[in-house]
Amino acid sequence: MIYQDFHGYKKAIADVRNGKKPICSIYIKEFYKPMLEEHRGMLSYLGEPIIEKWEDGLKETLIRLRHHDEFFMIFNLKKIEVEWCFGVASALGYTKEDEEKWSIMDQHFLIHDRYYSTFLALGFMMNGVLHDMNMQLTPLGHRYIINIPLRKRNGSYVWVKQLSTPISIDENGRMIRQFNSYTIISGYKGIALPFLPRIFLADGTRAREVEKNLFKRFMSSSLFSISPTQKRVAQAALMLWNKKFNAMGESVDESRPIVPVSHQEIALFMRSHWGKIHSDISQGTVRNHVNELKDRAEESFGFRFPGVVEVAQFLKKLYCLEED
Repeated sequence: MIYQDFHGYKKAIADVRNGKKPICSIYIKEFYKPMLEEHRGMLSYLGEPIIEKWEDGLKETLIRLRHHDEFFMIFNLKKIEVEWCFGVASALGYTKEDEEKWSIMDQHFLIHDRYYSTFLALGFMMNGVLHDMNMQLTPLGHRYIINIPLRKRNGSYVWVKQLSTPISIDENGRMIRQFNSYTIISGYKGIALPFLPRIFLADGTRAREVEKNLFKRFMSSSLFSISPTQKRVAQAALMLWNKKFNAMGESVDESRPIVPVSHQEIALFMRSHWGKIHSDISQGTVRNHVNELKDRAEESFGFRFPGVVEVAQFLKKLYCLEED
């Protein structure tokens, strides 16, 4: 397949801008080349990279410390191309020849289809957030961390933690070249890890305002909405999930298998905690709200959550469940 449907991409962009389709509809493989060309033009304001004196030493150290569960890349955001790649062959089973000519498309197309559109949307939107907030970045300081499933050469998938940080900035403190490290965490089958990114400032503190700006933009472009009652349903599901872990004497760990929370339990919880508003909410009503949340999430973000706890976790990380 040739990934250059420019006409289809222009139509999809128009539909997104007119509010007819969510942003995930343009981040598909058929539109990859025109999408990349558009973003290359959008980043034309970037200056020239300031190459740090320690960069060659960093590469040499990473090569000496090579490990079969890690690989590394340097991306040039202005050119949108891979400048340096090391470790893909040993970590994911690809050949040395593959590694030497690795491209950003090669890297992106390893991402599991279920997460592909969301990953690209968040990544490209992050560039816009950095520009709009006029953030002054620090080489190897600010960090963007996300878990993603990547395909190995044998066709199986593994969960990988991607850490992205500036390695070169321009004279205005804007990132021109990005250093990515990838660490294999586990196999993919039967395991669900938190997917939305976490962002950190150069001093190591959580960049929550940056996250909120990114997720607000992402939600708006995804055409997702949640009613006050649906917010309470999701909040109740998480509270009950937390309570069940506490009853087992364990702390909540989102990498653990999901403890089931039933619609009846949610209805009882809502009646006892928010009875003034939800005194007559029934199991059936909760089921309808849960199904609608799952349908909206699938339409907006491109993948369907298996249960209410999973969709509630996702919405919480998007700051959708915070009180107004």
